[in-house]
Amino acid sequence: MNARCSSEKFGVGLAAVKVGLLILLIVGFAFGAAVQDNDRWQGIYTFDEESLDTRTSYWFHLEVKEVDGKPVGIYSEGVNGNTTRRFQLSVKAMGTRAEFYYDRWLPRVEGVNEACTESEFSRGDLMFELNEVPIHCQTEIVTVWHRINLARQTETADGRVFFRKVLG
Repeated sequence: MNARCSSEKFGVGLAAVKVGLLILLIVGFAFGAAVQDNDRWQGIYTFDEESLDTRTSYWFHLEVKEVDGKPVGIYSEGVNGNTTRRFQLSVKAMGTRAEFYYDRWLPRVEGVNEACTESEFSRGDLMFELNEVPIHCQTEIVTVWHRINLARQTETADGRVFFRKVLG
């Protein structure tokens, strides 16, 4: 009887170990996929436009990097050499799509103490999405606008393909 009970316990214990290993495998795979998704979107994205009649250069800059193990976006825009607006975005990366949520206002120049101004955005606002889409035998980054539409601020942007990855 004892031999049978110990073999039954061993069978139950082995099943528990198998289930535990399966759970670790699934969690490890999901963590690996999340790290790959985050890595995929890291880099610098830009859009630039020059107004010929006023000789004015408008620029839009998005840097996606890892901060404390999480993807973060630093967005800035400006006219000529002056930054007009800058804020931090939290990033939710999901394979070929990344969602960018407003996190907080940032000083226009990094490291310069500037009083916080009121923002038209609230923490957690979905600002825009970037999607990698195959177009004409290559991959384009298509922007889906939500709370903000930067393409409306420009003369030449078509609205769909706005940011271009220039580094990363």
